[in-house]
Amino acid sequence: MTGSKISALGRGTAILAVVLAVSGLSTASAQTTGPRLLLPPARAPEAPAAGATAPAPSVVPYGTVSAPASGPGLQVGTLEAVAPTSVGLLGPDAGGFGLDMWQGSDPRLVQALVPRLPVNSRLPAVRALAERLLLSSARAPAGMTDPQALLGARYERIAAAGDWRAIGELLNRTPLEARDGTVERAGIAGVWLDGNLDAACARTGDVLRRGADNYWLRAQAFCQAVEGEPLKASLSLDLLREEGLENPAYFQAMNVLLNGQGEAPQSAAGLDAMDVAILRAADLGFPADAPETAPAPILPAVAANAAASTEVRIVAAERAVALGTLTPDGLARIYRGIEFSPAQRDAAFQASDEERGRTAAALLYQIAADDGVAAARAEALALAWDLGARNGIRDVAVLVNRKALIDLPVAPEFVWMAPAATRAALILGDPLLARDWFDLIRQQAAADPVMAAAAERLMPLIVLAGAMEGGGSFDVQTYRAWREAGGAPGEDGPGADSAVLLLSLVEAVGLAPAPELWRDVLVEDDAPGDVVDSGVAAPAPHLRALDDAAASGRIAETVLLALTVAGPAGPETADAATIGRAVAALERVGLDDEARRIAVEAALLRGL
Repeated sequence: MTGSKISALGRGTAILAVVLAVSGLSTASAQTTGPRLLLPPARAPEAPAAGATAPAPSVVPYGTVSAPASGPGLQVGTLEAVAPTSVGLLGPDAGGFGLDMWQGSDPRLVQALVPRLPVNSRLPAVRALAERLLLSSARAPAGMTDPQALLGARYERIAAAGDWRAIGELLNRTPLEARDGTVERAGIAGVWLDGNLDAACARTGDVLRRGADNYWLRAQAFCQAVEGEPLKASLSLDLLREEGLENPAYFQAMNVLLNGQGEAPQSAAGLDAMDVAILRAADLGFPADAPETAPAPILPAVAANAAASTEVRIVAAERAVALGTLTPDGLARIYRGIEFSPAQRDAAFQASDEERGRTAAALLYQIAADDGVAAARAEALALAWDLGARNGIRDVAVLVNRKALIDLPVAPEFVWMAPAATRAALILGDPLLARDWFDLIRQQAAADPVMAAAAERLMPLIVLAGAMEGGGSFDVQTYRAWREAGGAPGEDGPGADSAVLLLSLVEAVGLAPAPELWRDVLVEDDAPGDVVDSGVAAPAPHLRALDDAAASGRIAETVLLALTVAGPAGPETADAATIGRAVAALERVGLDDEARRIAVEAALLRGL
């Protein structure tokens, strides 16, 4: 196409005219034909035949909400009518923060930080709190000039979390006038990933009747290609190039789809759900780097790709669990689907660390879950945790093997694995199970120096988690014994970085470490007075805003500021002082359980 001389004012109309032309729609029909609803409207179900059971509704009726899949603790609630852009799934009785949760908050702050919520944090408690914030039905802050932009940001973050069920339910109750391109884009992503091209292309047509941007032009070209209209698809691609779209992976995959040849995309970085659908339609595999670089919502599709190697699928699935876009049960199903010979099972415990590849996690999972001998299950479980730690995903190894740990008896014959089991129980968020294993350690401590040291290493974590009977206390003796015993088995004593993190978290949950312990950090290390605290330091204005929100009792704003102290990477990447301030702020507004859970998860992830 030649260079465009269309004025800025008329450019959108010209684009729409071309879109309608290549899609077979006339401008008249576009003006007189209303768009189809993307999901069926809620309606009263038909009465069942006599003696029959009424079927469950296929969509959630307006006014009720099921808890999202990633938040099993949330309950069904009833929502009062709200403005179109204030729609949500959670009322106050279902874990939401209330219709007026933004009362008193600066709309500029809310609009700036909601798009930065760390929905793919390595900390499950952070992800759960972020999702509660995003799914709460709430009015926009007073004075917000564009509440539609806030709704779009919420949709985008929920889609980034890969919670397609929540997206579908939210879209089902979002009025048509509030479904702009950003909302619709989040709504269609799960449909692309499901491989339902008929539904996705029908939705694309609906949206194009209301207008067009580059995303929907991309979708139109793809739909035209799969519907056997290559000339129209080529015209749409020309229009995209004219518009200056820079998306090499998209154009490469479309070229293969239309021409049966060409270069496949070389990297999965930046792929979106539509790109996945195009790769499938063109019979192209995912780029080789997909397990490491694909965006979090795409990883489950990589893991489900039957044409990929077993190792690629495992790595993608494990990373998806770590980032919250695949459940541990989803990873377990992949592990279950791998077959091992009797010889491989017999040799599982003899292999060296170097000989164990990523498929070893699946083998160890199967043994830990199924073996009839408890000792074999225990050994497989411990090896699985060690393998996960070496691969940087100890938390994933613990989560996927949850049932195996719960089913294992807390008995003296397994005291050798009690320190690791205690940590695993804390990762699972089960302080009672952690206490049981910790008590087993303490029972053996008097006669076994190894268990005595393990008890001293674990005591601060047990206290931090509130797992001690009566809550426990963090005193000078507890801290100094921890430093002398070492931070973890086989390691030297914890350095100043770990000490600062521990003291910051303990202080944040209200356990008030003695002032002299801070002085210990300064004088007991190699370079007194020169303590290096690794991690991201939040800007001073962010911390001041956090403190003010907490002091004023603005709960939603406090949550927003606490979760974004280190940006989209999550508070687990923050330095000790910053994460301590975030946890303390959550405690101050009454989110004690959430604050303590974040503190424990951060401590474990950082190796305390």
